[in-house]
Amino acid sequence: MHPPIYTTSPVENAMDNRYGRHGPHAWRRWHERRFHRCSSYFDNSAYTVIVHVQLPPVKTERVIFIIMPNAADFEEEDDFAEIRSDQSSISLSQSTVNHRLIENVARRQARKDAKEIERLNKNGNFVRVQWDKVAYETDSLAEEAIETLYPGAQTPDDRECDLLVEKYQDAYQQSFKERLNSALVDYFDTELETRLRKIAIADRENTPQHTPSHIRDLAVVRVLFQLNVSLDVVDDHLTEIHKWADKYEGYYSNPREEVIWPDCRGSF
Repeated sequence: MHPPIYTTSPVENAMDNRYGRHGPHAWRRWHERRFHRCSSYFDNSAYTVIVHVQLPPVKTERVIFIIMPNAADFEEEDDFAEIRSDQSSISLSQSTVNHRLIENVARRQARKDAKEIERLNKNGNFVRVQWDKVAYETDSLAEEAIETLYPGAQTPDDRECDLLVEKYQDAYQQSFKERLNSALVDYFDTELETRLRKIAIADRENTPQHTPSHIRDLAVVRVLFQLNVSLDVVDDHLTEIHKWADKYEGYYSNPREEVIWPDCRGSF
């Protein structure tokens, strides 16, 4: 009778292996599986920077982990931000320069026109400014200025052109009125002045024998009627009354030849 033969199962043979039942690469595979699960929580585009910091006087080395975005993505985003910034600064500066240019052209035109009115006034003419015609004419002047400043393909779109025209007209009228006031040029600014001048001319033709004192009295009466000021509050309007009375006397003594601006442009 033969003795019993004992066999070892493959599992038992594997467990007797010095690396365990998973073989010599078991630890590496376990490490890769574990840290692969951990890294999935982070963005694949990120990378880690390790900084070794040695803090004196204690000679202890500290390791700091900094998670940074992907370098390529960061550079691309930074490039787009730089482009957007450049475009924004360019468009803003161009818009500011455009408005400044058109306003300077308008002020230069107003300066020329005010000088021409001043020459007409010194030449013995009475210049009457019609502001509705001035607005119409400055619209055409603004369009011509836009064509000169931005020829061809550089011409702005319709919305920007409308804004440029508005800037031109505002700058022109402001500068034009300031120059006329500073030069003390006689011109019609209101319908009241138009009516008062016509009344003074009619009074001179009807009763030319008035003495200077009578002319002054008549001037005050005419102004009170035109201003519609009642006698109980007349003391509050003396300055305004005498201002217009002076105008009346000037019209009465020398109405001068009336010229209409801007119809008389270039007539001097």
